[in-house]
Parts: sequence; structure tokens; C-alpha cells
Amino acid sequence: MIVPAVAIECKRYLERNMLDECAGTAEKVKRATPYAIYFVVAEYLKMDDAAPEISLIDEIFVLRKQRNSERSDAAFKPNPIDATLVWEIYELSIRHLKKVWWDPDSALKTGKAFGRPGFD
Repeated sequence: MIVPAVAIECKRYLERNMLDECAGTAEKVKRATPYAIYFVVAEYLKMDDAAPEISLIDEIFVLRKQRNSERSDAAFKPNPIDATLVWEIYELSIRHLKKVWWDPDSALKTGKAFGRPGFD
């Protein structure tokens, strides 16, 4: 049985140790639910050095496109939450949930069974 899932971990800000925890959670989720995608959504970013691309996190979204350190400034004005990013999260989630995972007729037309991104 194929059960696609979307997991979204939400953070006020994202720092290195939180990223490591998210990466571990993504691994557990994907081990239990192989058809899952895993997003991390943060309001602010508080991280400089990391390698999230080697984790099983599918994408990290920073909604305000702003560093967490800016919040301590007395004249701080938060950037608005980026509505296009929120819409993109929604679209990616819906596309994932509606995806056709295996279509033998398509495989006979293209010669590829899975049609995974990057192999088009």
C-alpha cells in the first residue's frame, strides 16, 4: 500500500543543533513512511555553517528571509512572511500527495519506471 505523507516541522528560528534534530527526525519519518517528504519551516535563520543537503530533509524554508540576530536590535522591524514561499509549500505538498507513484503504461512510453526528479 502506498501512503504518501507530508511532514512539516515548524520552528521560530533554525540553528545548527535544531537542524541536527530535524535531520534525525526526517530520517525516522522516512524510515517509517517511505513515501513521505519532510520540510522544515522557520520564521528566522540562526545558522551559518551546516550541511543540510546531506540530510533527508527535502527542503528548508525561511519565511521572513531574515536572521534571528536582527531581532535583538531596538529598531528591529520584521520582514513580512513571504506569501510566495507559503504558497510553494502548499503546492509542493499537494503535488506530492497527488503524485502517481507507479504507472506501467508510462514506463513503457518513457522506458523509466519511477520518473524521479533529476532523471528526466
